[in-house]
Amino acid sequence: MSTLPLSDDRRAKRNVWVLVAAQAILGAQMPMIFTTAGLAGQTLAPNPCWATLPITMAVLGSMLSATPLSSFMQRRPDGGRGSFWARPLGRSGR
Repeated sequence: MSTLPLSDDRRAKRNVWVLVAAQAILGAQMPMIFTTAGLAGQTLAPNPCWATLPITMAVLGSMLSATPLSSFMQRRPDGGRGSFWARPLGRSGR
């Protein structure tokens, strides 16, 4: 069993901490977007019942487009590189 040099071990630990921090920031982002969008919608909508409609449509659009777009990208012979431009189609509602 070979051992890695000390510098590679430090780099690996640093990479883990960077990824943990990035995941924590991303995890905190979505609830803030939902809250802010609901409050902004309540302020702008003539009827409070319509306050969360924009964020609802964004989530619904992402949900409905994820499976067809992933199937499309999976069928590509180049491993999805050519379908890179199809990815924004699933996020057009955001």
